[in-house]
Amino acid sequence: MSVVELVEQSAEVALLRAAELQRRMRDAQDAGDDSMAECCAEMRRLVGDVATLRNAAMLLQRRAAYADLLPA
Repeated sequence: MSVVELVEQSAEVALLRAAELQRRMRDAQDAGDDSMAECCAEMRRLVGDVATLRNAAMLLQRRAAYADLLPA
């Protein structure tokens, strides 16, 4: 398994877990728990960071594939 595949797999699992947690926090916020607003904002930032990491891994994979096509 390549590093990019490992990052992709890890990011997918992290995003699924984060989405479930975000739903739970949103439900708590909708129920009137004001402390959840800050937690929801942090979760959105975390999801954004994971997505950025995933995109960076894909970009590295593309660059590596492109570099392999260049003449030596």
